[in-house]
Amino acid sequence: MEMEKLCLYVGDAKAIAPADVRAGFRDMAESWIFDFTSALAAGQAATAIPLLRDLIEQGDHPLRLLAMVSREVRLLLAARDCLDGPLAGRWRGGVSYATFQSRLQPLLGELGDAAFGKMHPFRIYKYLADAARIPTARLRQALIELSELDLKFKTSRGDPSMLLETFVLDFCRPDASPRGVAQRR
Repeated sequence: MEMEKLCLYVGDAKAIAPADVRAGFRDMAESWIFDFTSALAAGQAATAIPLLRDLIEQGDHPLRLLAMVSREVRLLLAARDCLDGPLAGRWRGGVSYATFQSRLQPLLGELGDAAFGKMHPFRIYKYLADAARIPTARLRQALIELSELDLKFKTSRGDPSMLLETFVLDFCRPDASPRGVAQRR
């Protein structure tokens, strides 16, 4: 059915261009937001920024996007707590999903239940893998930065799109140390 819609969209054109696909499938913003937050959690700014721009261009409100980013960071922090708690010394980079399910997921216990509820185990696995590369202090600082962004959005101090992009770029930097922590101490 989607291919049929795309063919109707391009009409008599000899070929379907990537721009036609993007224009014809604008209604997929709901899935794009999860692609965006997944790229953010994985530290893939080159993927996250174009998705963020597409979401904003399609009319997604910056406050909604900020809420989704905040949720993502909170889940990463919860995963980090699990890595530093019940999974301390047990999580290794490159651990397979099968190993996680059989050996590590049962160790999460009440902390895992409180953090992730009835989330699918593969999503929990992805959050743990992503959180393993981000220090706890960076995640906590990111929550503070997101709170500051929320205030800026609501007081009209800056372009929300640019503020979000700046946050994403900063958060995805591999060497991202908590910004402003030294100044606040």
